[in-house]
Amino acid sequence: IVDGPINSDIAGDIQYDDEGVKAEETVLLDKGVLVNHLHSRETAKMMGEKLTGNARALNFYYPPIVRMTNTYIKPSKAKLDELIKEVSDGLLIKGSQGGMGGEMFTFSAVLGIKIEDGKLTSPVKNLTLTGNLFTTLRNIKAVSDEVKMFSSWLGCGKNEQGPLPVGLGGPYVMIKDALIGGR
Repeated sequence: IVDGPINSDIAGDIQYDDEGVKAEETVLLDKGVLVNHLHSRETAKMMGEKLTGNARALNFYYPPIVRMTNTYIKPSKAKLDELIKEVSDGLLIKGSQGGMGGEMFTFSAVLGIKIEDGKLTSPVKNLTLTGNLFTTLRNIKAVSDEVKMFSSWLGCGKNEQGPLPVGLGGPYVMIKDALIGGR
């Protein structure tokens, strides 16, 4: 899992943060291990770590605080159709309509399609995915090569400094044993 610029017109794509530090890709999790943190000048100094270019403020009325820019899972080389063929009973979920984060998360899907015996079969309405972040990360079995990023203008609302635009998205992720509700 990484955070940083992706050189596009996505809302979270910044070249410099609000403290004048050049934004760069920061690897946060590598093979399930936390390897880096997002930082402002203050937090980097306190923790003795390098600057990451993540001090952001909603506007000049607020002080910059540590915020995400574009946080996403890096793609692999697996094709989506190959991943679908591996699934005997599951769902292909596309897009998010919002939700809540933290250790326990929930979000609603834009579109769901039933997968049966490696084939896409029928649409599923009103999907909600919920679970424990750490369990879900452990249950990732594969990641596709296809990445879709989009702007979230409702973005990050940390410390009542919102909405700060961020980029969202990533590749398709195959998760074993996810808790999903819908019809």
